[in-house]
Amino acid sequence: MRPDQGMKKLFGHILLTAFILLNAGSIYPQSKLDSLKYSYKHSKSDEEKIITTIEIGKEYIYSDFNIDSSLFYSTKSLELNKEVNNKFWESRILMNIGTALIYKQELDSSLFYLQNALNIASELDSIKLKTELFNLIGVSYYYKGEFEKTLENWEEELKLNKAIGNKEYIAQNYNNLGIVLKNMDRYEDAIFYYQEALKIEEELNDSANIARALNNIGNIYFHNRNNYIHALQYYQKALKISSALGEKENEAILLNNIGLIYDNQKKFSDALINFKKALEIFIVLRKDDKIAETHNFLGVLYAKMGNFRLASEYIQKSYSFYTTAGATPRIAETLRDQGDIYLEWGKYEEALHSYFKSYEISLELGRKSDIADLYKKISETYTKLNNYKKALEFHLQATKLNDSLFSEKVNRQIAEFQTLYETEKKDKAIALLNKDKALQDAQLKRQKLTIWFFTVGFGVISILLILIFRLFKQKQKANVILEQKNEEISLQRDHIFQQNKEITDSIEYASRIQTALLPPQELIEKEMTTRKLVIQR
Repeated sequence: MRPDQGMKKLFGHILLTAFILLNAGSIYPQSKLDSLKYSYKHSKSDEEKIITTIEIGKEYIYSDFNIDSSLFYSTKSLELNKEVNNKFWESRILMNIGTALIYKQELDSSLFYLQNALNIASELDSIKLKTELFNLIGVSYYYKGEFEKTLENWEEELKLNKAIGNKEYIAQNYNNLGIVLKNMDRYEDAIFYYQEALKIEEELNDSANIARALNNIGNIYFHNRNNYIHALQYYQKALKISSALGEKENEAILLNNIGLIYDNQKKFSDALINFKKALEIFIVLRKDDKIAETHNFLGVLYAKMGNFRLASEYIQKSYSFYTTAGATPRIAETLRDQGDIYLEWGKYEEALHSYFKSYEISLELGRKSDIADLYKKISETYTKLNNYKKALEFHLQATKLNDSLFSEKVNRQIAEFQTLYETEKKDKAIALLNKDKALQDAQLKRQKLTIWFFTVGFGVISILLILIFRLFKQKQKANVILEQKNEEISLQRDHIFQQNKEITDSIEYASRIQTALLPPQELIEKEMTTRKLVIQR
């Protein structure tokens, strides 16, 4: 038994990590149901009754899993809404019915109601309703073993949650996608989503979901890589967180996983202690599906310890529960485990009977890896019965199917690599286009700058030319004025010169007249000398 098989097909585990619990919250006290019932009895209108019965139907699902009561009130809601014809309420009611039917393992009916609810929600374009419904439809397909359709719906849910931008919902989506991818043997993809979930949950400091992510990563190390040491480390970290938070169901799940580690390490006493601790918690919590799961673990363990009678009893309890619940994939797994017990016990005919019943279910579900494993076990059983012809026949069938599975895996990896290559090529092309665009933008920017500088330069030069022209005109005008002034000055100078000349000529003329009237100089000097002598005497 693998550690993830205990959580692989059970609705309880998925709901713990699914989006719908975010809407439902924790376990509600009975007083809330009583309060809602009181409100229903005293409702004054059909609208109030519809709203109240919708809430009652939901509470019965998430409180004590009273599915019949939930269906009773949801059916009443549906009848009341026929008169009102409120499409939003109709979608909510159909969702409640679909959810209740998942718990009853009536999966085809569940899908019918959920798909109708989704159609209405799509018409209303209600993102919140659509996210819840994509989740629930994925859950239904998950338990039908139709993992491709599960993946398709949960991927649609993830797109919507990313559009909303709620990190808590996105982290839950990543966890769920990891679960379904693990069941599709796409382990590297699964661990990628688990790690993405863990990053967000650590960022949000969400201890409960950190524990779940650690548990999921531990499952990958155990199931795919057979790395018991790392798996145990992750489980123990998760167990410590869940115990501190008082999350008893998660604590019990982790105790089972740790028990499976010890089982594979052949530490049977340690495994038994952990399984029994988990069983005690599940019994207190009244988790019938988890009780059946732990019974299965104990059955396989007791067979390894050689207590085949007790092993058979526990496996039978598990098988009875899954048959009643209609959990087809788990029935196939339990029958295979029952065959293993009979094989070890030496009851070869009983072993073949269990293996073939498991084979028929696995064939119907299309679970090729399980069919290949069953071929091998049937071959071993025929060998024990000394029917070597049959043993060889099933051995060859196992080899052929394993080769086919290997080819499919290789082809899938090639397809994934091709997709990766195409994506990278596309990314490079986009990067090149972005680079060209960046160059074009830079060139355009340079052109704009050049035009700007040219415009500014032309403007500056124009202004300078205008200023120079104005200065030239001013200087030219000044020169004209200066020439006029010079002309005036020249004329004045000539006039003054003429006047001066005339004055000079007059003076000279007068001088000549005076000179003509006065006696000669010699006579005057002689006369002056004579007068001086007379005076001296």
